[in-house]
Amino acid sequence: FVSPDEVILTMREVGEKLSSDYKETARGGLAQTRDGKHVEKLFEAEVRRFFGGADADGEG
Repeated sequence: FVSPDEVILTMREVGEKLSSDYKETARGGLAQTRDGKHVEKLFEAEVRRFFGGADADGEG
């Protein structure tokens, strides 16, 4: 079997080499699709509802 330490190190190495366009971040991948942007707006509305006007970063 492959040890968890080797898996984590390999994942880190691959992640460092991978363009942000292919990572699941707010700058690339599914987050930049029409539906992804819609989900972001829904999430921000929920944050405002729960925290009284603050956006997802806790500001605003």
